[in-house]
Amino acid sequence: MVKNIYCTTALLIILVAGGLRASNFGLTDLGQAVTPVESFNEFFQRFNKDKAFQYSRITFPLKNIYDDENGRYTTKYTAKKNHKYADLSKIKHVIITRKQVSKGRVVVKIQIGDAGIYVEYDFMLRANKWYLERTVDRST
Repeated sequence: MVKNIYCTTALLIILVAGGLRASNFGLTDLGQAVTPVESFNEFFQRFNKDKAFQYSRITFPLKNIYDDENGRYTTKYTAKKNHKYADLSKIKHVIITRKQVSKGRVVVKIQIGDAGIYVEYDFMLRANKWYLERTVDRST
């Protein structure tokens, strides 16, 4: 009997001290459901094909950084009303590369053939959802 009490007590200590967390059960510490991390690939496909979705996943005003030929940077901001929807998959002769900079940041680089157009799109993960945070235009 005493042996069972010690075992039960030891098990409770392990559970409490060793990680009995709400997140293990799909909940936050406040009992709210945890949103699973969105797949970047699925997000990016929808971002390119769905205008309303694209607008909902851009942080406005959108920060646009322009790199001039002298290595100087100019920053401009685009308001939501001035943003133009772009389906990057419809552009001809486009080269798209992705680089996962960190767990919560992906940079998508767009280069259009030999036209000298080279733009980086900086996506950040916030609340387990991807958002376009800024662009860097390195076109020549």
